[in-house]
Amino acid sequence: MKDKITKILFNPFDVIIAEFVLVILLYLLRLSALYHPAIVYTIYLGSTVMLLIIIKIALTTQLDVLRKVKCLSNNLDVSKKFAVILIFFFVSGSVANIYEFTTVGWPIFLQNKVTRGDTLHYIHYITNFLMYSLVMSYFAIRMTDGVKKSICFFVFLLSFIQMLVWLNRGFITLLLVFIVYYEFLRALSNNSFKKYTIKLISLVTMFTMFFGYIGDTRVAYVMENVYGHTINYHYRMSESLPSSFVWVYIYITSPLENFRHMVMEQDVHSYKLGTLLFYPFVAPIFKSFFAKKVETYPYLDSIAGLNVSSYLESAYNDFWFIGAYIYIIFMSLMFYLAIYFLPRGIFGLLVFVSILNMGLWMIFVNGFAVGPFMIGTLLFMAASLFFDKPRIV
Repeated sequence: MKDKITKILFNPFDVIIAEFVLVILLYLLRLSALYHPAIVYTIYLGSTVMLLIIIKIALTTQLDVLRKVKCLSNNLDVSKKFAVILIFFFVSGSVANIYEFTTVGWPIFLQNKVTRGDTLHYIHYITNFLMYSLVMSYFAIRMTDGVKKSICFFVFLLSFIQMLVWLNRGFITLLLVFIVYYEFLRALSNNSFKKYTIKLISLVTMFTMFFGYIGDTRVAYVMENVYGHTINYHYRMSESLPSSFVWVYIYITSPLENFRHMVMEQDVHSYKLGTLLFYPFVAPIFKSFFAKKVETYPYLDSIAGLNVSSYLESAYNDFWFIGAYIYIIFMSLMFYLAIYFLPRGIFGLLVFVSILNMGLWMIFVNGFAVGPFMIGTLLFMAASLFFDKPRIV
């Protein structure tokens, strides 16, 4: 049983397929009166998942995931090089964050927190290094003791607080995914799956509460002073449902409704031909030669402030209907890389977690075009190639 769970959990294809199927089913439940699912659209969504399943079977059938996980377990340690990189991320991220505060301020201090305020675009990439120090310091806390553990906890706490001031929920997902996988590895080594299950349930509960808290903090002002009603009413959902559930449900399912309107009601006349897929790598060219914004729009934005449309929006604006299938192929190649790096050591695990995190975000946006996510992945890849020295078992 443990081997079966391990093979599924450490295969990003299985995780993302499960996520996509779950979100599609939740969307089809139509718990919000804002949604209008259609049969043809549902078949289209199902075909993208089917392609991912076919690629998974073709690419990973011969991969020995269990052996890779055992190799990983033998290669996890806190080296001096790891500590140096952790300190670099924390210090540079903190300096950038303080500079942004003195220049544009922090959204947490704004009265109207919906827009999250301004950022210094390229400086904010460095500020997001705190997202990496947050994850790395958690690992260091669990792997050290005494004074070192206290220092790592201090770095973890400051990294979390500094990311929190931007009222952005995205940073927490990388930490959440890392905790799930690292604690699973510990449970695997110590044969303590009962404790792991309790921790996992607690973690998911806290994440849901945190997610709802940030949502309430950002929108409470507008709800109370502009609309004068609850978020349940705002999103056309039953008043009997708790607000934390409403936030999670709306956040993960509304992208599919936005894209339904795009693909069935809107047209694209000028396709981007891949510049949206590879945005982090072609950003300067994109801004110079493709400055015109995409032609589609999330129609729920003007109705309920729901402005994301999953990776499907970028795919549609890049390559029309076939864009979703092209994006699935690219996603699959990234997942294959995640499995390749997995056994190398702590940086290999961070590569795996980073790629999986981007895959999880595909239900909201094109996760592989989110600059901080891709930059972190590339940095962890470089660190793994230079510093990880895997011991094969």
